[in-house]
Amino acid sequence: MRKRLVPLFALGALACAAFAAGGTTLYLNGAPASSRVRMINGEAYVPVADVARALGQTVSKRPDGFAIAAAGGANQLGSRQGKIGDVVFTGEFRFQVLDVQLVPSYTSRFAQRPFTTEATGAEQLAVVTCRVKNGTKTRQELVYDIGRYGGPNTALTDTDEHSYLPWNGGAGLPYDVHRDEGAPVGAYLLPGAAQDFAIVFSIPQSATPKDLVFSLLKYDDRIDNVKKAVDVRISLQK
Repeated sequence: MRKRLVPLFALGALACAAFAAGGTTLYLNGAPASSRVRMINGEAYVPVADVARALGQTVSKRPDGFAIAAAGGANQLGSRQGKIGDVVFTGEFRFQVLDVQLVPSYTSRFAQRPFTTEATGAEQLAVVTCRVKNGTKTRQELVYDIGRYGGPNTALTDTDEHSYLPWNGGAGLPYDVHRDEGAPVGAYLLPGAAQDFAIVFSIPQSATPKDLVFSLLKYDDRIDNVKKAVDVRISLQK
C-alpha cells in the first residue's frame, strides 16, 4: 500500500501538532511523530501512516481514499500503543517499557522496604520494568495497586491469548515502586519528573509474554477508576 501524504494544516483538529524549526520533524503532543516531512508547493506533508502510528491507531485503504481508526482485534482497548523502548504519550504522561525478564525469583530494586518474590509450582515470574514521566505542568500522583482503586485493565497477555493480572501472591506487592502513599499505593511526580518501577506477574513456564496493558490512573481519580484510567499497550516481543 502506498503511503499517502497528508498536509500538516489538515492536522489542526488533532491539537498540539507542530512543525519543528528545522522543517524536518512533525511533533504530536510534544513527541516526535514523523521525520519524513516533505515540502510540496510551499506546504508541509507527512505520510498518513506516521500520523496514525503517533495516535496509536492504524491506517487502511478504502475505495474512496484512506481511513484512520482505532486498531481492532488484540488492541480492542483502544489504548496508546508501542513496543519496548518506545515512549508513548497520553497527553499527561509519557510511558515506556524498559525491559521484560523471565525469572524464577525477583528481589525488589525500587521499593523502600526490599522484598523477594519466588515463583511457585510450574510458574515463572515475568518482571516488566517501566518508566513513567509527568508531562504536565503540575504535580501528579499515580496509583500502583491491583485492588479496588487500581488500574482496571493492567495485565500481561501471552502469545496464546491468555491474560494475567499482576501477582499479589508473593512476599511483596506486585508493584516494585518507591511509594509515597500506602493504601492504596501511590507515588508523586513533580512536573517533568520520571519514576522507574517494575510489575511482577506469575505466568506458566510455557507462556511467552506478548503485550503489557497498563492503566495510568491518577490518585485523585481512583474512586472512578474505570472511567478515568488511561490505557497504554506495549508489545513485549523483541
